[in-house]
Amino acid sequence: MDKILDRICSIRNHPISTLDDKFRHIYIEGLAASMFSISKGNQTAQMLTLAWAHSICPQIKTIDSIWRDNNDSVKKAISIQRKGFKFFTMRKCLFFDVLYLAESSLIEKFSIDEIILYLQKDVCGFFSRRTLDRVSLGYKASQTQVFGIDPILLRHKKDNETRLSSKEKRVLVVANISAGKSTLINALVGRRVNKTLTTICTQKLVYLHNKPVQDGFMVQDSKYKYTYYPEECNVNSDEFVHASFKFDSLLSKFNLYYIDTPGINNASDLSHRELTETAIIGNEYDCLLYVSNCQYNATNDEDYILSLLKSKCKRPVIFVLNQMDKMKKKNDSVTKMLNDFYSDLVKKGFIKPTIIPISAQAALLFKLSDTALDEDDLFERDLFKKKFNEEYYDLPLYTSKQKSKNHLERTGIPYLERTIQNLIK
Repeated sequence: MDKILDRICSIRNHPISTLDDKFRHIYIEGLAASMFSISKGNQTAQMLTLAWAHSICPQIKTIDSIWRDNNDSVKKAISIQRKGFKFFTMRKCLFFDVLYLAESSLIEKFSIDEIILYLQKDVCGFFSRRTLDRVSLGYKASQTQVFGIDPILLRHKKDNETRLSSKEKRVLVVANISAGKSTLINALVGRRVNKTLTTICTQKLVYLHNKPVQDGFMVQDSKYKYTYYPEECNVNSDEFVHASFKFDSLLSKFNLYYIDTPGINNASDLSHRELTETAIIGNEYDCLLYVSNCQYNATNDEDYILSLLKSKCKRPVIFVLNQMDKMKKKNDSVTKMLNDFYSDLVKKGFIKPTIIPISAQAALLFKLSDTALDEDDLFERDLFKKKFNEEYYDLPLYTSKQKSKNHLERTGIPYLERTIQNLIK
């Protein structure tokens, strides 16, 4: 597990977030200066400090102007503050945050003791040094109660330790070009993070990690550089290899990620096939989704990939028939299609194959908010609502024999999510 990518970076209800803007800015300037000095300007440390600062003071979008050596700012942040006739100090929180963020940044050059030494030597006076000693003692011992530290901070640290010590479940997604694989993944995570134009094909393995809480959008590019976006953004899979965010899904509480693979039948670039074949053969996943276009299944290209799955895949496979919204009630029998596909898979050696019919495009439009849709999307969604009012398009009914309660259920995506959940939990 990636200790940065899968970390919960922001924090809700930080004790400093309740203070006036003046004190919050003093605090954040001191925090940024401390982290800069400790990390020597490390980019990852800056990114994690930004995420923390933004959750304390949402108006802050960048810390570039305060990301510098400035011990005076640190001393000001840990000094006694006055509000009206009352006096208070923020030093306990700041000491804890510096220890936590520095450790989170995986700054190998500095141990916790060296970080404490910097604070003692360069910024602390007599009384603040005593506070630092008490906070650091409890921090290093991972105590459930630490001198003067809000339980919210301790719980955040514990939640991260629990998350980062647990094993992620992995779902590999494979398909031929134009099966709608990227749209399916977008529908499963509830965001448009993968490009879906038919002229564009994934050219690398792309990893989409679920976070258990709303925590912005973290990406890692091909050069291993991390970037954090505090809010919704339009980043797409051309710009990253890994992305981490909270899924809009029945699986949103699970520690899992999807692995998107290139279309295996791209004749113009054989490296795509090699990447996908290597991923399948490696079996470094917990289950595999094979996506087929319901209009073009049973092709020679599909014969090849199904033979590969039968001989090399050692994990559970879910066969997903996509674009079922293209079926016509007058001309097409969904039951016959499913039975024919099932028989074909059995002939190829699959035992009791699990087949789930879906409409990924309809599901994605039903999941996305109005603000995420343009005029064409809204028009298409209205058409889908009319179409999925008909029982013919109640897709889970063909496999689960239970009627769906709403439009999204009828697309088959929630049923697919529950099936994945049963395989990986």
